[in-house]
Amino acid sequence: EEIARVLTSMDAATVLAGETNVPTGSGFIPTAGPPATIVSTSSEVGPTASPIVRRRKGKEVMVESDTPKKKKLQEQIDAQVTRELEEQQEREDMMMNEQIARDAKVARIHAEEEIHGMIDSLDKSNETVAKYLQEYQQFASDLSLEKKIELISDLVKYQKHYKKVYKFQSQQRKPMSKKQKREYYMAVIKSYLGWRFKDFKGMSFEEIEAKFTQVWKRIEDFTHMGSKEEAEKAKRQGIILEKEQVKKQKLSE
Repeated sequence: EEIARVLTSMDAATVLAGETNVPTGSGFIPTAGPPATIVSTSSEVGPTASPIVRRRKGKEVMVESDTPKKKKLQEQIDAQVTRELEEQQEREDMMMNEQIARDAKVARIHAEEEIHGMIDSLDKSNETVAKYLQEYQQFASDLSLEKKIELISDLVKYQKHYKKVYKFQSQQRKPMSKKQKREYYMAVIKSYLGWRFKDFKGMSFEEIEAKFTQVWKRIEDFTHMGSKEEAEKAKRQGIILEKEQVKKQKLSE
C-alpha cells in the first residue's frame, strides 16, 4: 500500500526514465528504468541521443535534442568560410595578374629605351649601317619588340666587326710580325664565330689566315636579317657554314 501511494503521487515517467530510489517506511526501493540503446560503430560504442523529457506543472513535455541544429549550424559556417576563401583567392589572382601586366609594361619601356640607345650608338656614316637602318625604320612599326632587338643587335654586331676589319686594314700599312697577325686573326675569328683557344689547336698560321679571310668576307658582305637579300644568300651561307662545321669537327678529331 505504501509503494502504491508513492507511485501515484510521483511522475511515473520520471521514475521510468532512470533508476530512482523510492522512499518507503523501511528504507528506499530502487527502481530500474529502461536501458539506453547502444549503437555499435567502427570506432566506438555509445548511446544514441534520445529525446529529453521535461516536467512542467505535472505534465510531460517532449523536447527534441539540439544536436541536429548544431550540425546544421556548423555546415552553414563551413560553407561561409569556403566562400570567403574562394573570394580571397580570386582577389589575390586579380592582383597578381595586374602586377604581371604592370611589370610587362615597365619591361617593354626599358626595352624600347635600350633599342633607342643601340640605334644612337650606330655609326650613320657607315654606308651599310645607314642602308639597313633606313630599311629597319620603314617597317619597324610592324615588328614585334623581340624582332626589333634582334635586327638592331645585328647592326651593332656588324659595326663592331667592321671596326676590327677597318683597324686591320689600317695596321696593314704598318709592318706586323707573324705573331701579331696570328693573334689579331684569332681575336676576330673568336669574336665573330664564337671560337675558343682550343678550336685553334693544331691549326697552322696559313689555316688561321684563311679562316680570317672568310670571316672578313662575311663582314663585308653583311646581309641584314630583315632585308630582302637575306633569302637569296641564306642557302649559300648555309652551305658554307656546314662545310666549316665538318672541317672543324675533323680538326678536333
